[in-house]
Amino acid sequence: MTEYCRNQIGKYMENYLDVFEGYTYSDEDIINLGIGELIRNDNFSPLELQRDILRNCSVFLPMDYILDCVQNAKD
Repeated sequence: MTEYCRNQIGKYMENYLDVFEGYTYSDEDIINLGIGELIRNDNFSPLELQRDILRNCSVFLPMDYILDCVQNAKD
């Protein structure tokens, strides 16, 4: 994921997540966990989240990436 994408999605995640000191919203691990948790907690369906991130961040996340985040959040 490019730095631009991480920064844009990190700004988006600020509305939904709290992170511990020493971490930033643009850390790829935080983004991956955040995507997984937003879907697992029924805040969004995978398609809704993909569309919302595209609309708000101008970043397209492939559905495979989103589903991988969900699967990894379960582990």
